[in-house]
Amino acid sequence: MGRIRKGLATAMIERIQLVFCRHSQGHLSCALEVVPQPPLGILTLAAFIRQTVPHVEVEVIDGKFYTDEQLLRMLDAEFVGFSCWFSNYDNSIALAEQIKAVRPATTIVMGGPHPTAIPDRVLANNKFIDCVVRGEGEIALRDLLLGKKTTEIKELVCRKGNSLVGLDVDPRNWRRVEDLDSLPILDLDLLQPAYRWSAGPDSPSMSGFPLSGIRGCYRTKRCEYCSIPVKGSRTTSGQKYWAQVRELKSRYHVNYFLETGDTFPRSFLLKLAEERNPPAVWFRFFIYPGLFKESDLPALRQIHVKTVFMGVESVLHWSGTFNRRYRLRYTISTLLEEIKRYGDSGIDVITGILLGLPGENRQTLEENRTLIKKIAASPNVHEMVINAALPLPGSDYFAQCVASPEIVADYKRLTGRDLRTTDRIDVALLSRVFIDHRTDVRYEAVLAALKDIRNEIGKGMANWGLSESLG
Repeated sequence: MGRIRKGLATAMIERIQLVFCRHSQGHLSCALEVVPQPPLGILTLAAFIRQTVPHVEVEVIDGKFYTDEQLLRMLDAEFVGFSCWFSNYDNSIALAEQIKAVRPATTIVMGGPHPTAIPDRVLANNKFIDCVVRGEGEIALRDLLLGKKTTEIKELVCRKGNSLVGLDVDPRNWRRVEDLDSLPILDLDLLQPAYRWSAGPDSPSMSGFPLSGIRGCYRTKRCEYCSIPVKGSRTTSGQKYWAQVRELKSRYHVNYFLETGDTFPRSFLLKLAEERNPPAVWFRFFIYPGLFKESDLPALRQIHVKTVFMGVESVLHWSGTFNRRYRLRYTISTLLEEIKRYGDSGIDVITGILLGLPGENRQTLEENRTLIKKIAASPNVHEMVINAALPLPGSDYFAQCVASPEIVADYKRLTGRDLRTTDRIDVALLSRVFIDHRTDVRYEAVLAALKDIRNEIGKGMANWGLSESLG
C-alpha cells in the first residue's frame, strides 16, 4: 500500500482521486465548455500511477459536470489532488476547504500551473492545503504514494512547523519523465462521468480531443506572458503517438485531436509524416508565423492536419519595439501569403492576436485593427481569438506587476487584496491595470478597438473568441 509519511498523513493510501474543477475566470466560465475536452493532465497522471503504483486505486473526476454538492459527496478518498489553472483555482480552493472541513484526515494536494507559480501563497493563505506539487507531477505523485520522505521530493512544497520547505529548489532540478514513450496510453475508463466522443472536426466550437506528444518549449527565451517554467522540450516517438491515436479512435471513436504542445516543432511533423498509412483522423496544432516552409505542406496533408492555431500576437513584431521579431524580410504581406498557402492545402487557420502588450500606442493599436481585418478576409480564417495581455502568475508580466508599486496600489484599491501576497488573482482586472500602466494607451482605448472590430467582422466569423477581460 502507498503511505504518506510524517508531515502530511500517516494513513495507508489505498485510493486517490484527482479532480479538475469548473472554470470561474476566463472565457470558458462565460460560455459552454468546448466539448469534448477531458482533463488531460490528471488523466495522464492517473495512467502513470496505475502503472507505477498499481496497488493504489485511482479515480479521475471532471468537475465541470457536477455541482459543488455532488463533488463534496464524491470526493471521499484519503488523498485528493486538484489540477489548477488560473481559471479554475477559485472553485478548486473553495471545494478543498469544504472537503477538509468535512473529512479532516484527507490529504489535499494542489498541482498545475497556478500553484506551481505561487506555492508559498497557496500554502500560506490556505491551511487546509497539505502540499503543492510543482511542474510535471508524475514522479512527485508516485513518490508521495510510495511513502518517500517529503523533503526528498524536489517538486514538493509543504509545511514544516511554521515554515515552508522546498521553495528554494531550482526549477531546473525538478524531475520529469524524460522518455515520453514510457508513459502509458490514456485510459478514459478512469474518468467520471463516463466519456463519450460526440463531435468531429467540422463541429462548431470544437477544438478536438487534447493529446500531448510534446512537452516544454524549444524556444530559448520564454514569452513574457508564459506562466509555465520552460526547461527544454521533448516529444514522443512517431510510433508511440500513432499508437495512442489509434487506441483512442478504436476504443472511443475520437477522430479529431488537439495537440496541446505550445508550438508544434517541424522535426515532430516530419516524424509523424513517416507513417505512410495514418488513421482517418484530423489534427489541430499550435504554430507561429514562418514555422513551416511551403515544402512542409505535403507532410501536413499526409497526417491530415485540419486546422492550425497561429500565434500572430501583434504588429509590434514589426515595429521594432517588441523584443521578439519575425525573421528578416518576413512582412505582413508574407503572413497573409502564408495563411493563403495553408488554405490552398485545405487547412484552416485560427489566428491569435494580443492587444495591449507593452509598447502598444494609438498607432500600433490602429495597425493591429487593420491587420485583424486583413486576416479576417482570408477565406480559410473562420475563427479568430483576440485577447489582452494577461499577467498570469509565473509569467514575466506578473513579476513586473508585483514589482510595480503603482500597479500594486491600484490593484489593492480595486480589490482590497495585496498583489504581493494573495493567491486569488483576478486576472481580468489585473490585465486592465497592467495595460493602463505598461502601454501608451489606456485600457478603455483597447476595449473600444475590440468592440469596433467585433462589430465589423465578428459576425462574419464562425467562431469569434474574445477575452473575458475585454468583453
